[in-house]
Amino acid sequence: MFRYNPDTDQDPKYVNYMIPYDPGQTKVLDGLIYIYEHIDGSLSFRSACKGYKRCGLCALNVNGKPGLACLTPLQKETTLEPLPSFPVIKDLVIDRSSMEKRIERLMPFLCRIHSPKEEPESIDPQMYSVYGSLSLCMECYICAAMCPVYLNEPREFVGPIAFVSLAQRLFDPRDELDRASLAVLEGIYDCSLCGKCEEACPFNNHFKITRDAIRPLFRAATERGIGPPPAVEELVSRAISTGRVIEPEGITLLEELPEIIKPAKLHTQRVAVFLGCMFNYPLNNVGKAAIRVVSNQGIEVILPKDQICCGMPMFWEGRKDIFERFVRRNVEVFERTGVKTVISLCSACSMAWKEDLMKMAEEIFGRKPRFNVLDIHEFLAKQIDENTLKSIREKPVKVTYSEPCHLHFINVTKEPRRLLEAIPDIQFIEMPNSDDCCGGFLRIRKRRRVADSIGKRKLEHAMQTDPDIIATACPMCLNQIKAMAEKAGQKNLEIKSIVELLDQALESPR
Repeated sequence: MFRYNPDTDQDPKYVNYMIPYDPGQTKVLDGLIYIYEHIDGSLSFRSACKGYKRCGLCALNVNGKPGLACLTPLQKETTLEPLPSFPVIKDLVIDRSSMEKRIERLMPFLCRIHSPKEEPESIDPQMYSVYGSLSLCMECYICAAMCPVYLNEPREFVGPIAFVSLAQRLFDPRDELDRASLAVLEGIYDCSLCGKCEEACPFNNHFKITRDAIRPLFRAATERGIGPPPAVEELVSRAISTGRVIEPEGITLLEELPEIIKPAKLHTQRVAVFLGCMFNYPLNNVGKAAIRVVSNQGIEVILPKDQICCGMPMFWEGRKDIFERFVRRNVEVFERTGVKTVISLCSACSMAWKEDLMKMAEEIFGRKPRFNVLDIHEFLAKQIDENTLKSIREKPVKVTYSEPCHLHFINVTKEPRRLLEAIPDIQFIEMPNSDDCCGGFLRIRKRRRVADSIGKRKLEHAMQTDPDIIATACPMCLNQIKAMAEKAGQKNLEIKSIVELLDQALESPR
């Protein structure tokens, strides 16, 4: 238990308590109350509703993860700490006043200028549904404690809770305040869209912070002409005009490779590959390594030349008509191949296909696409024969893994680790907080200061394992961690994608 009284203690300390508990039944709050009533009456913590998910006051860190004390089961060994990034008043009690003042200035209440045109006023049922769900937020601040941007920039970034508050009013047609402008002023474009906030939210089965608050505010900013920022607008405009968010300065992978790549050995199945913008250029070599690994499994690879960007940048920024056009094009392109499986090389594209593209395709065509989409690590984990893998170095190497937010979001978490552990002479070491955001998406959006702040912390976590190689499964993570390692002077540290390591271990024919 974290204990700290600023009036008497120079530094915080941890105190052990032994208490009775019923596994699966005793909650953390029950344990706190027992300690307060039977062991140490000086213990300070907050609670009010005691399990009804109404007050949010009992939020704290349980074994390093934010949660509500009234709902989180007590474990045999449990470490309790106050929520991070907030000043501590005493023990587990945080000072909420600064955040409350920041939310208060956003005027989190109905603001109207004109009188109602009619009474009673009618509200669109769909808008009211989202408004009602967002209104369940009890301001527990768990989302802020999980947000990598807020953890690194608490003075500059107001945190997800503020955007939930603004989105509540955005979905209330009676409200006449410009909520999108307030969101832009509060730094919404510094959001990394990692999804950590909604993963931890106690109401994540009712609403999703990224989907129901952040993205609608992005779209509202675009509609009002105050967003996106120039760097993002540049990406969107390029995608609309060329089909790619990145302008190549040399030959692309789609130009370099044939449309049909036959395996060296007898093939048993055919798949199509969705490259994503970054593996087409500038990470061509990683894209080629991925295709070689798939082909090495005796699989015929089809690489449609007329595939384009997945369209998610347009969707996030409220360009639904453009997004529909991109989805229609890609679905038609891949359906023409006749394959049943499409492999996505990019983790962000994998999430896009699974979360939004398939749903949009159903709206467009009135049916599901005639193919299934798998992330490449998801696919390879079922295909690769471990007996075919060889050592990648002359001596054993220590490898740690930086988990991309996008794969974590779609629950592709075990497969990348399984692939790494299958490579001989790799000593796989799990880094602390491996699923924390690295800031790579913000680097693409040219929010460099925030990206560097988050990336520095990620590299520090990785270096705690003393690795020879940091492996990842995302092109944005790859570029970001390389940039952070270079900035930190880590000249001997290798940053590799998992498919590059597999390519070496398989000695795939070039």
